Amino acid sequence: MKLHYSEKEWSLEHHGSVLLRSTEAEPFLFAGIGQETVDMYRGNFKIEDYVTERRALNITALEETEDGAVITCGDDLAFRISLSGDCATLSFVQLNHALNRFWIRVAAEPDECCWGCGEQMSYFNLRGRHFPLWTSEPGVGRDKNTYVTWRSDVENKAGGDYYNTNFPQPTFVSSRHYYFHADCTAYADFDFVLASIHNLKNMQDFYYMNYSGVDVDALLDKYFGELIETAGFPHFDSLSHLTYPLRYIIAGTGKMPNLSVHAEKIDTIFNVLIKNNKALEENKQKIRDVRKAVEDTIEQELKEEKQRARDMLAATISLQDSIIDVIKKRYNDEFSLIRKGVEEEKKALQEKKDIMNEELNYRKKA
Repeated sequence: MKLHYSEKEWSLEHHGSVLLRSTEAEPFLFAGIGQETVDMYRGNFKIEDYVTERRALNITALEETEDGAVITCGDDLAFRISLSGDCATLSFVQLNHALNRFWIRVAAEPDECCWGCGEQMSYFNLRGRHFPLWTSEPGVGRDKNTYVTWRSDVENKAGGDYYNTNFPQPTFVSSRHYYFHADCTAYADFDFVLASIHNLKNMQDFYYMNYSGVDVDALLDKYFGELIETAGFPHFDSLSHLTYPLRYIIAGTGKMPNLSVHAEKIDTIFNVLIKNNKALEENKQKIRDVRKAVEDTIEQELKEEKQRARDMLAATISLQDSIIDVIKKRYNDEFSLIRKGVEEEKKALQEKKDIMNEELNYRKKA
């Protein structure tokens, strides 16, 4: 086993094959909160899980140790990777005790087969399906779409499904010559439904490649060609990480490749998925980032709009006050003129009265 790591990314390899990988764009660890509903009748279980929160856990601290590394993911979780020969052990420590769910992503190859998960009585190769692991009665039938299983569910809650087993075990063996075991007794769901390509045949992972001097168009042509082959493979439900090499090509060359030259092969990938009734994974992290950016922009615009409204209201009030002051001043000026005119007229009348009184007194004396 070999452990490669940098400040924000790490990968675990076995004889050159990547088993675990974690990058900022594609973390291998997720945590969240959920509320389960468990109904049991005569050893037949109906388990439903409602997840209210699920978030990716990126590296916030990485400390090298003698046999591996200790990795911390914020205030949520920390784990230790210990290497010993061909064995790697991951030990987890929960830091945020509000969390009650966590998910691990394991790297896989398109033609890889996986066997195990205890005594599975429906399918030998686990790829392309998910397997909830919980001890229960096998039930009647192995397919919920059949009439016998439906009747058993209706009358006795005893209908079986392809994954029901008396002996589940959180372990699987891979055709890539490794095994994975989760040392726990909790309910688990082993999901083998995703398919993706992180490296071309006989080549390094796109993450490790040096893109200086590389013919990117030829590289992508080969990549999309292998994706067409992968899309036609039966042992998966959803094709994922379609743009995986682009982030490293852009980082290595400083520019976005011209995908229009590969349009025919990309269309073929979509057509093969549609024909085989396969899904295409949608990476919502970028959508969430864009949505947050839009929400932040809208919030900022609302703040600015509110401020503009407040400024406009203040300006309007100030203008109204100024108009009122002008009207008051004009009124006061006009009133002062009128009062001055009245005073002058009163003064003139008084002067006339005084002159008339003088004339009257003069005549009386004469």
